[in-house]
Amino acid sequence: MDSAENSHEGDKKGSTAMNFFTWIAAIVVNGAFRALIIWSATSRWIMGFAASSIYTVLILYALIRLKHSQGRENNGNSILTTLLFFLAVVAVGITTFIPVMNLIRIV
Repeated sequence: MDSAENSHEGDKKGSTAMNFFTWIAAIVVNGAFRALIIWSATSRWIMGFAASSIYTVLILYALIRLKHSQGRENNGNSILTTLLFFLAVVAVGITTFIPVMNLIRIV
């Protein structure tokens, strides 16, 4: 019985480590996308707009897939869905901000 409890605790530790590294990977990937968007927006605004649009679509797609995988029985939002909603709102705002600022600069 004691070995079964130890193996269950080992699963919890492995799951915690996996969650930790998953969050770190998500932060690194989002940082890389943001760096790509910033770099492309400063070099050519149309490239920045395209990169930001692709990033926005990817976030919205991940959010839709996540909401469908959670099912209808879970009406509350998890931390992940809340963060994806936040990232989606920010990404849509930045995507619409890029062409507006460049049109103002042109005029």
